[in-house]
Amino acid sequence: MSNMFSNCSNLKTLDVSGFDTSNVTNMSNMFSNNKSDILDLTSFNTEKVTNMNGMFYGCKSLTSLNISNFDTTNVENMSNMFHTCSSLRQLNLLHFNTENVNNMSYMFYNCSGLTKLDVDNFNTEKVTTMFNMFYGCKLLTSLNLSNFTTTNVGNIGGMFNRCENLTKLNLSSFNTSKIVSFASLFYNCRSLVDLD
Repeated sequence: MSNMFSNCSNLKTLDVSGFDTSNVTNMSNMFSNNKSDILDLTSFNTEKVTNMNGMFYGCKSLTSLNISNFDTTNVENMSNMFHTCSSLRQLNLLHFNTENVNNMSYMFYNCSGLTKLDVDNFNTEKVTTMFNMFYGCKLLTSLNLSNFTTTNVGNIGGMFNRCENLTKLNLSSFNTSKIVSFASLFYNCRSLVDLD
């Protein structure tokens, strides 16, 4: 189902409640650059999906996204997944299983409307890149990354770039032995007063 509704620039509403997605493995860019403001995907069976790269890329009009039933156990690629979903105020990812994900680059890039983001349960043991992961999340005031494992991560460049309202960050658990790029890591984090 990759690119299925990509660039449907005039599509305001989309009812996919009848879809049987039980055998789908690829949902990359499925809704990218879509103009829908609400997407209810509670009926989606994603247990076989391995690729969610750019799934909601550029969905600037999206104000409500229900993915509470997503089974992400087999997903390997979540890069660009919520890239520029700038109208989203909240995102419930407490149920996300990320144990097989290797790419989280640009995952929340320019999610400039998010006021809270809970990634406490993320398993990042297999992740190799977090490049620009939270770039431009300018309304976030806090991020709990205490459970993040960066043993296999090679690039965290721009990870917190333009997170203008973050007041503190505790990265004391980060293993930086394989990281080759820290470029622009804290660029424009103008509100940071506590950085471990």
